[in-house]
Amino acid sequence: MAITIIREHERLTLEKGGSKFFYRRVPQQERARILSQAVPRRGGDPNWERVLLEMLEYAMLGWENVLDGDGSALDFDKGLIGYIPQDVQVDLMDAINAGKVQGLAEKLKN
Repeated sequence: MAITIIREHERLTLEKGGSKFFYRRVPQQERARILSQAVPRRGGDPNWERVLLEMLEYAMLGWENVLDGDGSALDFDKGLIGYIPQDVQVDLMDAINAGKVQGLAEKLKN
């Protein structure tokens, strides 16, 4: 299998529940920055909710067919990413990181 380079301007798609989410993958240096900022100053485990949200905010480029509670289409707004259902957020993270976020759903439950 060939190596695939992450390009800054890539645009990938994940379809979930009738909606389309457009994203780019997170390069290693950006992932390291996000993780380092999520670790408490005195050590310990990262704040996984913060990691999830910051990675999604970096990676998400847009969406189609995402609706509000009244059934109206929502324009893409990074401020709304935290309102995406958590199971969809985890699926997005898995796609963004090409399956390298094993166990994230369990970490978020703790």
